Amino acid sequence: MALLILSVGLLGLAGLQTKSLKDTHQSYLRTQATLDAYQILDCIRANPTNVGNYAIALGATPGTTSIADQDLTAWKAALKDMPGPGDGSIVVSGDLVKVTVQWYEDTAKQSIQVQTEIL
Repeated sequence: MALLILSVGLLGLAGLQTKSLKDTHQSYLRTQATLDAYQILDCIRANPTNVGNYAIALGATPGTTSIADQDLTAWKAALKDMPGPGDGSIVVSGDLVKVTVQWYEDTAKQSIQVQTEIL
């Protein structure tokens, strides 16, 4: 009887450990997506005269000629390297910039959005 109770307890503990690992991985992906969103916003802030050149849709491939294109190419590559893999879009409306990062996690699409004003 004691062996049965111990076995059930150990199975419960293994289940909790598995859930904890999954939650930790989800937290890592969300943190990585947030860091990637802020990274491209820092690039935009460093190139304020060309903010409009950073607009890009999900699934789009940036050009190769301008600094904005180079920043976007590096950003999109970093998103594809996420364990998810991910993609991103940027919408520019005047001084407002909205960055969306999407990735797949357990076959479900996840996303974050960061919006800021570039002065």
